[in-house]
Amino acid sequence: MLRAELAAAQHQRDDAATCFTEIMCDVPSGIPSPDGPERIRQVSREYGETQAKATAALVSLNDFLVYGKTPPHLEKKPGTQK
Repeated sequence: MLRAELAAAQHQRDDAATCFTEIMCDVPSGIPSPDGPERIRQVSREYGETQAKATAALVSLNDFLVYGKTPPHLEKKPGTQK
């Protein structure tokens, strides 16, 4: 499950990186259109968020593999079934 979470987070990050590159290449003159700066901020923020999620997923997987630590969102709570 942790490997699947990592793969999904990395895929989202890669998609965000592709969007960022496409928007940056969409400005060949270096002078963005009037909405360009906002588009760049938005895609940059999205890339940063997806990078943080991929990093967190990698840390969770490493903590599990190295220390046997189960992430809180996967711990079975008493009295609940999964």
